[in-house]
Amino acid sequence: MGKKLILFVHGLGGHYKNTWKKFPDFIRTDPKFNDFEVAYYSYPTSIFRLPFSKKYPGVNTLSNGLSTVIRNRHKDHKEIVLVAHSLGGLVCKQLVSDNDLLTGQEVIKVLFYAVPNLGSNLAQIGKLVSFRHSQLKDLCNDSKTLETIGENWLNVAADRRPQVKYVVGGQDSVVTEASARGENHQDIIEVLPDEGHLSIVKPRSPESMPFVIFKNFVLPDEITDKPVQSYADFCASLGLTNCFSSEPGPFHEPRIQSHVRVSMAAIMKVEANGKYLLIQNARRPESYSPIGGVFKYDPSSVEDLDKLGFVGEVHDNSMAYDLRGHMPFENCKKFLTWFLAGQGRESNEQCLNRELQEEFREIGLLLDISQLSLKYVNIRNVVEEPEYDEGIHKNQLRLQQVFDIAGLDVDQLFVQARSLGCEQKLLMASKEEVIRGRSESGAIIGGHTAYLFDKKRYRSNDPIFVPKK
Repeated sequence: MGKKLILFVHGLGGHYKNTWKKFPDFIRTDPKFNDFEVAYYSYPTSIFRLPFSKKYPGVNTLSNGLSTVIRNRHKDHKEIVLVAHSLGGLVCKQLVSDNDLLTGQEVIKVLFYAVPNLGSNLAQIGKLVSFRHSQLKDLCNDSKTLETIGENWLNVAADRRPQVKYVVGGQDSVVTEASARGENHQDIIEVLPDEGHLSIVKPRSPESMPFVIFKNFVLPDEITDKPVQSYADFCASLGLTNCFSSEPGPFHEPRIQSHVRVSMAAIMKVEANGKYLLIQNARRPESYSPIGGVFKYDPSSVEDLDKLGFVGEVHDNSMAYDLRGHMPFENCKKFLTWFLAGQGRESNEQCLNRELQEEFREIGLLLDISQLSLKYVNIRNVVEEPEYDEGIHKNQLRLQQVFDIAGLDVDQLFVQARSLGCEQKLLMASKEEVIRGRSESGAIIGGHTAYLFDKKRYRSNDPIFVPKK
């Protein structure tokens, strides 16, 4: 089989080489990319256009041009990875959406850097000072072309849809974070708080995050030579015993991948009158879960975590420094040893206090932790059985620490919530309701709520709806 193609597609006012600076050079000098060839797609573009000057073709024309280049100049490459910046991302979306543009060749992955999926306000302004500029017109928030591209992209058949990742710049003044995130929030999103619209595609070194994200996304996972016969073997290799979330059973994959997704979290068991306090999940508003969340690490630990190959999974600024991310499997034992030592990260109390305040604030309740005498007792640690996630194509290792809490007046919380009109965002559920996965009122209860009582889940998927009595 021939080499795979990595094809760079620049954006509005960009240049086929200058846009990326050393980015392609880092690929060419990395032996892990020996099975890839690097190429560029160039097209006429400028931020401004004067009357009677050169035309700048719109997205549809540019997409057809990209197809022509791939089918003729790169006809020997059967598998293609597209790396797109800004307007180039829309061109790539149009290419993938049009099933007739490529025959016998397949776009297998697309990496979108700062792409205005929902348009750009600056394009709206630029259109007013540029003469009949098709590219600016397509980038406007009310663009019909933009609307059509979005609809077609969401309708791409599952068997033709490439793996996708969006990269968002926290300093981007051209494309808003919402626009750069795209229409389909099931796709993987990475946030780089320090990068702007141009710097996000100009990595300064192979260790710069824009390139690290690219490398982790494009290169296939390596497989270790040693088969893993069971989940028990997997956990034993990490030095973990007596804290499994299920009976030892066959591992999902016959072999361990070189990289896994890890998540270190804590949840609270708040009991009152035989029921347990749950709160509406901000990220999954259809369900209720125990108060809690992922631990954060100290900025001083960045160097140590870098040495372990840890790459944080940051979808927005609130997730900065979260101990949730991806790392080489071989370093998981060192990572867990570092975490359990409790240095360089939030203490249990700091994490739980922060989560308590943040989650109550999200539903409209203001809680002054300094006025409370809260005490936490660790009652169990649960290592969830690694699951293979089709969306990220990796196995996952998740640790949940469960804590009893004393000093929180649940009745007073409901009084305050009732006065503020947010009582419906709190739920008191019995153990039976947790096992069933639905409250008497029909609310969904998150599967990991079961860890309040045991080291296993009672279900993995949402249950059928329970009719109201």
